[in-house]
Amino acid sequence: MTFHVPTQLRRTIATIALTVTLTVAALVAPISPLALGTADALAGSGHVATSLALYDAIARYAPLDSHAEAAAYRAAMVQAVEPSRERDARRRLLVAVRTYPDSPRAADAWELLGHLAEEPGRTATALANAYRTDPESDRARQRLTGAAAAFVEAGSYGKALAHYGELATAFPDSQARVDVARGRIALLQGRVEASLGYFEAAMPYANDPVARAIAKLGVASCMERLGNLDGALAELDVIDMPDSALAERRKAISERLGMRNND
Repeated sequence: MTFHVPTQLRRTIATIALTVTLTVAALVAPISPLALGTADALAGSGHVATSLALYDAIARYAPLDSHAEAAAYRAAMVQAVEPSRERDARRRLLVAVRTYPDSPRAADAWELLGHLAEEPGRTATALANAYRTDPESDRARQRLTGAAAAFVEAGSYGKALAHYGELATAFPDSQARVDVARGRIALLQGRVEASLGYFEAAMPYANDPVARAIAKLGVASCMERLGNLDGALAELDVIDMPDSALAERRKAISERLGMRNND
């Protein structure tokens, strides 16, 4: 007598059987050169918990440092994409970068740590570490820029300025961005005249319309704060931005200027 087994059930049984076989074989012998590939296969098929257990066993017992290193980093990356497991991912990533700081995977791990951080100071430190770990990476500029911006958000203006200075040295075509950032920091610190100088210094290096508009907007803001309302309006009039974006600003300055002239 022949029984018909539904296709979906056959697939489910086959998957379970394969998973059990691979798991038992690999956990029994995490030192096997096949164990890393087995863990990858388990992670790719959605068996995250089992793959993490195997990665951990490889990282602990593998006779080859290269296998242990790969297992530590791959486990961290797998954990990072798990919903609501950011804390576990951060822990694994920190262990990986501290245990294997010279790994070619370390810079990416630091960058991921920056994105998973819960506060801007830690984001900044992690992105700075990502940059310094691999300053030749094609993501080096983004990492260093991100670190500087995160230090601003954290209120660590001295560190932010140091990293923007490093950005200008490593990537000279970032000079306009750096001067604008310095201008913003000076404004946040209440140093309006210094801020104006930075925004004006950015102008010769602002090679695209957006950069020029941002620099001019900074100049206008400083002039307004210094009481040069006519100068602020003149700067706003030549900014290449939609009128709707500047209309309220012009109106407010014009009303202040009118009140001053009526006094």
